[in-house]
Amino acid sequence: MVDYFPKFDLVIFDCQAGMSSLLPSLLPCIDTTLMVLEPDKVSTAALRSLYTQISNYLTDRNVYQVFNKVDKEEQEFYKKLTFGTFFINVGALLYDWSIRKAFAFSIIPNVDDEGLDYGLQICDLCHTIIVDIEIRRIIDRYKESLMIKKKSQELSKLREKVDIIKAKKRIHKVVLSISTIAIIIIIVSMLFYLNSLKKTYPYIIDNDMVWIFGLIILLLGSVITYEIYCLVEPASSTQNKELYRKVHDLEDEIANYSGRGE
Repeated sequence: MVDYFPKFDLVIFDCQAGMSSLLPSLLPCIDTTLMVLEPDKVSTAALRSLYTQISNYLTDRNVYQVFNKVDKEEQEFYKKLTFGTFFINVGALLYDWSIRKAFAFSIIPNVDDEGLDYGLQICDLCHTIIVDIEIRRIIDRYKESLMIKKKSQELSKLREKVDIIKAKKRIHKVVLSISTIAIIIIIVSMLFYLNSLKKTYPYIIDNDMVWIFGLIILLLGSVITYEIYCLVEPASSTQNKELYRKVHDLEDEIANYSGRGE
């Protein structure tokens, strides 16, 4: 079996969990060993048991371990874990339902679309444990292509938000204009009505009363206009500037990654 190794750039053996009859012959021949375990007592105990069985077959070559299926709260802790482990810890992989679903249906996981984040994690892991420089360069180029796709997805979502804000601004202007015109018409109509009442009842309604009622109507109109403005007010100028800045930054990042690929 070892005689076939030189014919390939990279050979990966995906072994079953625990001890197998293949390991005593395989371990002394490989460059890198990666132990995958889940963050629970059962997996840790199983790794301890496995270590006692294979320790005599391990060489002085690179032996690593990685935690799989962790959540976001656990990831930072397990990524920084450097003590109490049998092997060098090289990180923690987030649990990804799209990957789990693919394995459940015996499908190769699609890390180019739904599993982008998982694909980026695998690239980082491979860059750490693979020693061949040329293969690491290929992994780096592939990671850059995944980063472009991820940033493009983020940019698309931000642009959708920008379009929504622009649409709200247009609606805001239309509603505010209509409400302002309507309130002006109501105020003018009320003033004309008061003036006609003054002519009909000159001893009851005088000029001062007309002005008082006019000011009250004007005040009510201003309050209503302000309430309508607050009701349909779009995002603040600061929020808009922050959103546009993020869009610009993402466009620069995508251009930077694309430039490297060329």
